[in-house]
Amino acid sequence: MASQSTEVPENPKAGTGARSDGLSWSAKIIVLAGGPMIALAFGAILPVLPQIERALSHGPSDSFLIKQLIGVVGLSVVIGAPLAGFLIDRIGVRTIVMVGCAVLCIAGTAGLYVSNIPVLVGSRLLVGAAAAAIDTTSVAIVNTRLEGNERAKWNGLHIALAMLTAIVLQPIVGYIAELSWRAPFALYALALPIGVLGAFGLDGQRPRERTATAAGKAKAVPFLDWFPFRYAVLALIIGIITYLPTIYGPFLMTERGASTPAAISFVLMGVSAIGGGMSMLYGRVLRDLSINATFVVALTLAAVGMLIASVASGFTGVTIGLLVFGFGLGWFFPNIMTGLAECVAQDQQGRAVGLVRTMHDLAAPLCLVLVEPLAKRFGPVSAVMTSFSLACALIAFFALEMMLRKRVAAE
Repeated sequence: MASQSTEVPENPKAGTGARSDGLSWSAKIIVLAGGPMIALAFGAILPVLPQIERALSHGPSDSFLIKQLIGVVGLSVVIGAPLAGFLIDRIGVRTIVMVGCAVLCIAGTAGLYVSNIPVLVGSRLLVGAAAAAIDTTSVAIVNTRLEGNERAKWNGLHIALAMLTAIVLQPIVGYIAELSWRAPFALYALALPIGVLGAFGLDGQRPRERTATAAGKAKAVPFLDWFPFRYAVLALIIGIITYLPTIYGPFLMTERGASTPAAISFVLMGVSAIGGGMSMLYGRVLRDLSINATFVVALTLAAVGMLIASVASGFTGVTIGLLVFGFGLGWFFPNIMTGLAECVAQDQQGRAVGLVRTMHDLAAPLCLVLVEPLAKRFGPVSAVMTSFSLACALIAFFALEMMLRKRVAAE
């Protein structure tokens, strides 16, 4: 039986059978579109929920279901990512992009003509699953068709555009919603041209066929032997580190003197903008740093920011801390996906990306369950300090591992 490698690679240039001849222009557009599809799934109707409630709610249960128009998206994202990862390795990326975009377009635009609340909630389940499938597929395209710095560059750009889309989406939705509460649902039609592009711009070859073409007939390896479980755990912990300051940051800002929701909104926009900018630089960073070293730098920046926010006595100090946190935030996810790509074979990339993405998304509900009792007793600063402590633990872990590797190499 093949032994499982659980080490985080020190050099992202290690080969996994991926092509190094670059992406076609259509593949590049699909890669860049994957992140915005997730942002669209969550954010396209968020500002109009009160209007939907006024228009369609006729009882207490209706009010709850309308709030679930957002809640069920998170649930279905957790389902859609691993499902897409499983299918990518079997039917190829073109089919997933085509079907995912078609489902996202049809289910997403349901709000233009559907007034039945349970049916709308059902359509939102499909929206989340389809968006997750498109996003997972876009990362799998990068990890199976690129290597080295090009892989790191496009993973960074993928996350950067997702974060920047989240910034500009809300004012756009607010403007469109002036027409009608149904109007923002039309934004999901943007998935249609992406699906058409996938149909004509991507090849239908499966990752397994790529591997077989390059290295002969591949021998099936049991899942437990090849899957890097370390990355699943790492994605969960880093997800918690990411979400805790994001969720509890507004409460901490309010406690420390934020005067209006608009002030909080501008700070969060700043965090996302900085994170997106850092993601754009990720490919350049990996020319000089290893995967482990990048984790150390990113986690250190995030930890310093969380510490500043936690000890600050006023709103200005919390703002500075959260903005510093944004500098580390931008490298978290692309570094996970780039490192993951070097740990698995090409015909395993889809499943690996899907499952690791799921663990990262599970962090949001999990951290709330675990930390909310602590936050209720000691305030939002306790949640931010919990994230700080986890970041420090990972910094120590990666730093120690790097030292041990250097010692072994020296011997």
